[in-house]
Amino acid sequence: MGLRKLLLTFLACIAAFIATAANTTIRDINITYILTPEGHARVTEVWDVSAKNITEWYLVKSNMGSAVSITDLAVSDENGLNFINEGEWDIDRSIKQKAGKCGIVHKGVNDYELCWGIGSYGDHIFTVKYTINNFVLSMEDYDAIHFQFISPDLSSAPEHAKVTIRYQDDLYQLDTSNTRVWGFGYEGTCEFIDGAIVAESGKPFRKNSSVIILARFEKVMFQDLVNNDDRLFEERHAIAMGGSHFDGEPSDNDYSSNSGLRDAFIWILWILVFILTAFGIKKQGNKFRNINTFGVKKLKDVEWSREIPYNGNLLATNYVITKAPSLFKTRNSYAIASAYILKMIQQNILITGKDEEGKITIAFNDNADLGKLESPAKSLFNMMKLASGANKILEDKEFSRWARKNKSTLIDWTKSITNKGRKALTDEGFFLKHKFTPLGVQNNNKVLGFFKYLQDFTIINERKAVEVHLWQDYLVFATLFGIADKVAKELKDIDPIAFEEIVNYDFDTFTTILHQTNSLSNAITRNSYETSTSSDGFSGTSSWSGGGGSSSFGGGGGFSGGGSGGGGR
Repeated sequence: MGLRKLLLTFLACIAAFIATAANTTIRDINITYILTPEGHARVTEVWDVSAKNITEWYLVKSNMGSAVSITDLAVSDENGLNFINEGEWDIDRSIKQKAGKCGIVHKGVNDYELCWGIGSYGDHIFTVKYTINNFVLSMEDYDAIHFQFISPDLSSAPEHAKVTIRYQDDLYQLDTSNTRVWGFGYEGTCEFIDGAIVAESGKPFRKNSSVIILARFEKVMFQDLVNNDDRLFEERHAIAMGGSHFDGEPSDNDYSSNSGLRDAFIWILWILVFILTAFGIKKQGNKFRNINTFGVKKLKDVEWSREIPYNGNLLATNYVITKAPSLFKTRNSYAIASAYILKMIQQNILITGKDEEGKITIAFNDNADLGKLESPAKSLFNMMKLASGANKILEDKEFSRWARKNKSTLIDWTKSITNKGRKALTDEGFFLKHKFTPLGVQNNNKVLGFFKYLQDFTIINERKAVEVHLWQDYLVFATLFGIADKVAKELKDIDPIAFEEIVNYDFDTFTTILHQTNSLSNAITRNSYETSTSSDGFSGTSSWSGGGGSSSFGGGGGFSGGGSGGGGR
C-alpha cells in the first residue's frame, strides 16, 4: 500500500507540472501612447505571449468616463496578418471561428473589452492599435492623465512591461519643464527619457501588479479638451498618493524640524513685505492707480455704500480688495477661504460641532448639493475633507498638519483664486485688457464703500432699518474684509435675538467658529507663501515630487481605465 501511495503522489506531481507548463505566459508587453493636441491618444500595444488552451486574447478597459470612447481597433500578428474587425465581439466561439478576427465587447456604460482570436497555440506577437478619444483630462489648473495602462490579475503575470507616452510629432518634449509624473502598481521606474514618459518594470509582475500613471501637464499643451474634471490637480494627486511610497518622500519629521525658526523667518519676510508695500503706497503714482481702479485719488474719500458688492460674487470682490492693501491691514491674504467656509456653514454643506474639550469640529454633509458652489469653494471643501482623516470630521489643527504636507495644493488653489476673480470681472465687462473698465471702476468704488459701511455700522443713524435677511451676507463679506468679529458684535448689539436666529449660534460660539475659519485661512496663507518661494509644490527631481524615478507599488487611486483581468481565455 505504501508503494502505491508513493506512486500516486509521484503521478500527481507530474500532472501538476504538466498543467503548469501548459499555462499561457506573457513574456513582454510594450505599450506606446501618442497624445494629440486635442487630447486623444493613439495607442499601440505589442504583446509577446505563449498561448495554450485558450481561444482569444482580451484587454480590459473599464471606468473610462462618459466623455471617452475607444475606436479604430486594429490587430495584426507576427506574420503581418491584419485581422478583420467584426465590431461587436462574440466570445462564445471556437478557436478556428475567432482566428484572424478582432472586435470589442461593450460590458456596460464606459466599460470595454478589446478582443481578438489567437489563431493557434504557441508563441505569438500581437500588435494592437486603437484610439482613446478625449483621453486627456482638463482640470481647473492643469491638464492631466490618470490611467491604468495594464490591469492586475492578468491570465499570467508578465515577465516584463514598458509604457511610453509622448506628444504627437514631438511638438512638446515631455520633461520637468512642462510635465510631472508618478507611476503606481509595479516595481520599477517612471521617468522622463528623450522627451517622453517611460514607465518600465524592474522585476517580473506579481499577480496583483498593474501599471497606473498619473501625469500633470501645463495648460498650453492641449486645446479644446472636453473630458472635464472641475477639481484642482492636487486633489486628484492627493488621492493617488494615498498608500504610496516613493524615493525622496519626506517624513513627518521633515515638516516639523526647525519649524519655529522657519516660521519666524517667514513672519520676518511678511513684515518686510508689508513695510515695502506701505512705503510704495505713499508714492504719487499710486494716486493715479487709485483713480484707475476706484475713481478717487484718496481711498478715504470713498462714500458709504449699502450695496453688496458684485451681486455677492466673492471671487470678483476678492480680486478688487487686493488692489487696496492699505485699507485691509487686518485682513488675512486668503480670507476668502474663511468666507467660503462660513457660507458653506450657512448652506448646511459644512456642519459644526464640538469635541470633548469643547473645540470646534467641522463635519461634511454628504447629501449637500455641491453644484451650487463656485469651483474654488468646492476645491476647498474637498481639501478640508481630505485633511479630516478616517472619521471625516475636521478637528483642531488637522488642516494645519495636512497643509504642511500638501503645500502644492495650496499654491495651486491660491493661484486659481486670483485667476478666477479676474475672469469673473472680465466675463461681465468690468475688466478688459489688463485694466478696469469705467463700469468696473464704478463697482470697485462700491466695494470700498460697502467695506466702509460695515466698519461704521454703529454710527450710521439708519442702522436699525437694515434688513435682517441680509445679515448672513454681511457676515460673509465682513469675513472676506477681515472685520467679521467687529461686524458680528455690531449685529448682536442691534438685535441679540435676531442675531442668534440668523447665525444659528450664540455669540460666543459664533466668534469661536470665526476664529477657527481664520486659523484655516492662516494655514493656507502661511503654507502657500512658503511654497511659492520654492517655485511650485513639485520642485525637485525625485519620484515623489513628480520629477521621475522609482515607481510605487502602492497608491494610484482615482484612476480611469480600471478593472482587472485580461490576457488569454
